Amino acid sequence: MTGVRDLLAALAARGVSVTREGDALKVRGPAGAVPPEMRAEMAARKADILAFLGGPAGAPAPRPDPSAPVPLAPNQRRLWFLDRLDGGTAFVMAAAWEIEGPFDAGALRRALTGLTARHRILSIVIRDDGDGPCMVALPPAPFALEEEEASGADPAALAAADARRPFRLAEEPPFRARLVRVGPERRVLLLSMHHIVSDRWSMGVLMRDLSALYGEALTGAPAALPPLPVQYADVAAWQHATVDEARRTAQAEAWRERLAGAPTDLALPLDRPRPPVRGDRGGMVRFALPPATAESLTRLARAAQATPFMALLAVYAALLARWSGQDELTIGCPAGGRDRMETQNLVGFFVNNLVLRADLTGDPDFATLLRRLRAVCLDAFDRQEVPFDRVVEAVNPERALNRGPLFQAMFVLQTAAVEPLSFAGARVRPVESGGGASELDLNLSLEAGPDGGVLGHLEYDADLFDAATMERLAQGFVRLAAAAAERPDAPVSALPLVTPGERDALVAAAA
Repeated sequence: MTGVRDLLAALAARGVSVTREGDALKVRGPAGAVPPEMRAEMAARKADILAFLGGPAGAPAPRPDPSAPVPLAPNQRRLWFLDRLDGGTAFVMAAAWEIEGPFDAGALRRALTGLTARHRILSIVIRDDGDGPCMVALPPAPFALEEEEASGADPAALAAADARRPFRLAEEPPFRARLVRVGPERRVLLLSMHHIVSDRWSMGVLMRDLSALYGEALTGAPAALPPLPVQYADVAAWQHATVDEARRTAQAEAWRERLAGAPTDLALPLDRPRPPVRGDRGGMVRFALPPATAESLTRLARAAQATPFMALLAVYAALLARWSGQDELTIGCPAGGRDRMETQNLVGFFVNNLVLRADLTGDPDFATLLRRLRAVCLDAFDRQEVPFDRVVEAVNPERALNRGPLFQAMFVLQTAAVEPLSFAGARVRPVESGGGASELDLNLSLEAGPDGGVLGHLEYDADLFDAATMERLAQGFVRLAAAAAERPDAPVSALPLVTPGERDALVAAAA
């Protein structure tokens, strides 16, 4: 979902300015410069835009005592509880890069020390002394970079192993780094953070800052990084101090009403029985939508006064409905939560999960499904500030250790570009690995491709699904998207998931 900063930047590129006048937004620009889908998003996110452009009094400010413990932010508490419940690796965010050529490990260590001093959320432990879990700042110290020799080791295997190392949040910082020498001029850098202090936006911030701080450590020239007026703990403290409990309760009740009677289990055909407790094996399938399909879906969304996010979500909902045989299902969607100016350059966990109820009763055509989901999305965006655990508490579904409480499939459209990691004088490339543990059965993440198409990453629980099954699901998304864009007035059940040739091959294989 587009961040407010990206939305305002896109409007500025069209010659449109947005200013705040009291509790109203003033939009100035050429006639027709704002397309319907952007108007719809502005309407859905008016409160967020107002906050970004100035917001109410009592904006986040530095705390008088930065070393004082701070209760976890509302959205952090859910991850903390789940981490204590299973102690697994579902919340480890890991990335790896292969570095070739001249490289200064000492400069990297100094850069990491500067990084943890800049983003103090990376140097905490989380403890509960009886009054609830709190972030406790650790004393400043040089970063403990793990260095080792493993000549000839496979970078992908190193990355996969590091992603399976859990964090002990009460005893160690939620951020670690390893530098493994695998050849004379070849190293692998492994960075891992616990999700409770990070999100995808944070990964982009971290790579930008680490690249700049390495250059500073190497040359002595100060890194050109934006100042941080507050820290993540300051924002968490502000959230606790400014919550309107009466409004939050009313919004949680609205969520309960919208989700009443919704199926909370997604009945996808599994390749093996669901274990009693979620495991730690994940997989990933990559695919792409051609530029022509992406453009057609964008035009279709514009005609419905919807956004590309809503059109791609409709494809995903149609695909899951076809695979599960359900005419109603729920899909999770992360809301970025970074719509205040103070949060843009912070590492931290700002994401909140929304629950989107997809209604395919009556076998609607794709255009009708898109209109239904547009209304669902706009309604959900209006209540996105309610923490997900409050929604779960209000709906009170049946709980289980082997599945999510309200949805088992997530949908993400990434719009913020992630800056690549770079180290002066060295060649750096990301290491592809098979993916770590999966928090959900399915997590479909889409982002714009370099050619105008859409790149897809389908993460899945490898304890439930085979790679070949997920390859078919991903290709089904591609086929369904193309068919929906070409025939939006056709019933969803009639849109093809495979080509005739693929269908014949599947029939022959089953015979």
